Amino acid sequence: MAGPVDLVVEAHSSSIKGRYIISGEHFQLVADGTKGTGGPGIAAGASDLLVAALLTCAINIFRGATEPELETPRLVTIRAHLLRQEEDPSLGSLQVDVAI
Repeated sequence: MAGPVDLVVEAHSSSIKGRYIISGEHFQLVADGTKGTGGPGIAAGASDLLVAALLTCAINIFRGATEPELETPRLVTIRAHLLRQEEDPSLGSLQVDVAI
């Protein structure tokens, strides 16, 4: 059995109001607060990152569950549609479509 995984992710504010730099050992990305919260609203925001994390987990499951047994890897496409009101703090509804 493998030992514990040491994962460290950091977020830093930048000189641009509402713009954040998020980094881990092997990646760095830019995230923005929404225009409603005073951010630029251009780069990925919290909802984008949350949905992206869910899709990353899902595609990893679809590809990883049977991939080692397949001669040719499958092309898997997952699309998510998040429907919410900008002024509503709740997540809203999420529709996920999977194509294999």
